[in-house]
Amino acid sequence: MRRFYFMITGAMLLTLFSCSQGGEIVLEKYIEEQNKVLPYVFEDSSFDSIRCDKKAKIATQYFSKEGEEGDIYIESLRNQDEELCKKVVLIEFQKDPELNSFLKILELADYSFRIVYTTQDGKPIKTLTWRKEEYSKKIDGADIISIQKEQLTDEVNSMKATCPSELDENLTLMDVTLDWDINEITFLYGYNEGDKPIDKDSLYSSLRRGAANVELEDFKALNLTTNFKYIFKEDTLAIAISPDE
Repeated sequence: MRRFYFMITGAMLLTLFSCSQGGEIVLEKYIEEQNKVLPYVFEDSSFDSIRCDKKAKIATQYFSKEGEEGDIYIESLRNQDEELCKKVVLIEFQKDPELNSFLKILELADYSFRIVYTTQDGKPIKTLTWRKEEYSKKIDGADIISIQKEQLTDEVNSMKATCPSELDENLTLMDVTLDWDINEITFLYGYNEGDKPIDKDSLYSSLRRGAANVELEDFKALNLTTNFKYIFKEDTLAIAISPDE
């Protein structure tokens, strides 16, 4: 998840209304203000809207992901273990002050919480739902790393199941492996030079620059060395990024 900035934050609403008005009113105002600035596009996703169902007493955030059915990142998300996903998302909400204030508003209103992921054309990918008893329970700090490791292992297994997967006209993800014994994650790609031949040294320099710009915060937090390996003709070009880089 990513932090979102809105016209009126959850913390402000709690301060303004929670002492004098019902939690449901606070929640409705929060959702109204959020929807004024949505959709919010980030990376390969869009936070499209948030809705409140008074009868079912549940608030739902809707996200759409770039790509089509069968794409590796969509299928990987779809195949990930639901309970693990819920724990990891909840960790992000509890760590972030603004997102955590939203959970407090939900708790005040006695509402459940749901996140719905779809493709851009509306096809379902995954739905995660938390009851009040689930999201109001603080995840112990000692459990966070264990949960994150378990979820990354599940992500890698889900991604591996889709390989080989064509990412673009030049690049195919052939395999991904994770070894906790040596704390390494390795992505193996096949590189097709296409109609514009490129020499090995030029390609390596280009790939090295690209690897330096990849966001690896999650891997670094888990102390993982990240290996990118590219099969190019008869050669394998290898780039390794250690946690301290």
